[in-house]
Amino acid sequence: MAECKQCGKCCISAQFKIANVDVINRKKTFDMSRWLSYHGCDTYEKDNKLYINIPTVCSNLSYDKDKYFCRIYDIRPELCRRFTCENIGGNGG
Repeated sequence: MAECKQCGKCCISAQFKIANVDVINRKKTFDMSRWLSYHGCDTYEKDNKLYINIPTVCSNLSYDKDKYFCRIYDIRPELCRRFTCENIGGNGG
């Protein structure tokens, strides 16, 4: 696992896998992507999976001396604990 560079990209948006993409459901996922885009969310495809990127900054993200840090790092949620920079896709990283 890569060392954290404290860039803050992990906490500036929420990213989730929302669908598997294959020939059968390609139109359905395209329609879903278009609907989500219209409502302010980016989607991207990686390894035949569709991901959603919801632009929202975590309320516990702080910035000091050119670095970001989590104010609740020791008690952060499980989703945050499992995060690695490899999870960032699309325009996030």
